[in-house]
Amino acid sequence: MIEIRDLINYKTSSMDSMYLDSLITNRYARLSDPRNKALSYKRRKKSEKILDSIISMFKTKQEMLKQELGPHTFLLYVFTLERLLMDTDADMSGEFWNPIRDQNMAQRVGWLFEKLYPNQKIILWSASAHNARNMHLIQRNADNPYQYYNLNPYYQMGDYLHARYGEAYYSIFFTSGSGKYGLVFPDNHQCKKYEELIEIEKPKESSFEYLALKTNENKLFKNLRMFKDSSYWLNKKFIAYPFGHFEDFAPWKEISDGFFS
Repeated sequence: MIEIRDLINYKTSSMDSMYLDSLITNRYARLSDPRNKALSYKRRKKSEKILDSIISMFKTKQEMLKQELGPHTFLLYVFTLERLLMDTDADMSGEFWNPIRDQNMAQRVGWLFEKLYPNQKIILWSASAHNARNMHLIQRNADNPYQYYNLNPYYQMGDYLHARYGEAYYSIFFTSGSGKYGLVFPDNHQCKKYEELIEIEKPKESSFEYLALKTNENKLFKNLRMFKDSSYWLNKKFIAYPFGHFEDFAPWKEISDGFFS
């Protein structure tokens, strides 16, 4: 993997390196967050201009750089630069950044799939919500077990990838009906005080997780594509808990391709 600081120091001045290093060190800090004192708007704009100039340099001198770096390393450098630029654009948009982030994710995956690893399979490890499609079809339980409300989210990465690659895109949701979940940190981690483990509540009897537990299988995988009969229960709406253990009611076959429990 490309070392970010090697990339910063590649044909850049020490002053430019300082701005870029600040951008990367604080890449998760939000411009719109008043608590963020890490980067001013002026410094973010400066970082954006530096990234643009380095990308332009890479593209105008690409033949020389391909020979100097090798074609594979050259592509990784360009990808890393473009990733940083997209993150900067999202951070500076002043808008809710998740829609931009998911669109950027899809663009990056497409770049990897079509440019860096053409004709190869790629495994994406991501939060299930990013891999999903048609999230608007989900009805979430709002405390009252008989009262559901519809999620009305933005386009996820999975929406873009499914639209572009069709059946070649296969998403799997990981879910569970027992155990614990939460935040766990190493003993010397600065966020150790925020560590929390929560017991998973017993799933409803009509849910996928409840039925998965009833099989007594240690690990269970269900391919939702394999069931062709429209009357089969997995082809209909049912309750499942793949998103943060919230109770959701949906036609899951339209949202994912498989469950691993």
